[in-house]
Amino acid sequence: MAGLSFNASTVEAKMGMDPVPQGTYRVAIVESEQREPEGKAPYLLIQMQILEGEHKGRNLRTILNLAHEKESVRKMAASELSCICHAVGVLNVQDSVELHNIPMMVDVVVTPPKDGYDAGNRIKKYSSISTTAPGAKAMASSPFAKK
Repeated sequence: MAGLSFNASTVEAKMGMDPVPQGTYRVAIVESEQREPEGKAPYLLIQMQILEGEHKGRNLRTILNLAHEKESVRKMAASELSCICHAVGVLNVQDSVELHNIPMMVDVVVTPPKDGYDAGNRIKKYSSISTTAPGAKAMASSPFAKK
């Protein structure tokens, strides 16, 4: 038993966090793992952490369905992984941990609530830190991003 001195009437009862506002953020991958849900194809879950600014420490996630039954889904996932690889400068990857802790820039949009899920974030574009300087050409953009 844990002794508590807590009054729930003084704290807002809210689960989860609101999405970060649309914008460009400096992030690094801090965790990645292959998950194998029962009865479904495995996928790669990538978690990134915002490194600076008002939202420093907040996490963003993306799921890469590299083994999905539909070829079009596999191609989109491979393309997004390629964008990440180009953004961090690691083009030949044997293990997702090789992509960890390398800063990159991401353009984030807010997704509206849908099908019982709250609003969230989606990464629209990945770019290397060096390509975000004024006049530099972005080298890694997600081709599946909705305009």
